[in-house]
Amino acid sequence: MTVRAARRIIDRDVRVDRDALADPSVSLRRMLRS
Repeated sequence: MTVRAARRIIDRDVRVDRDALADPSVSLRRMLRS
């Protein structure tokens, strides 16, 4: 795995965490759907 790929995955995880903190109900709905 390249550093760029790892960084992209980390950025995506951080973005998801931020969305969850901003709106917990949306993240819960997203988890239930997937």
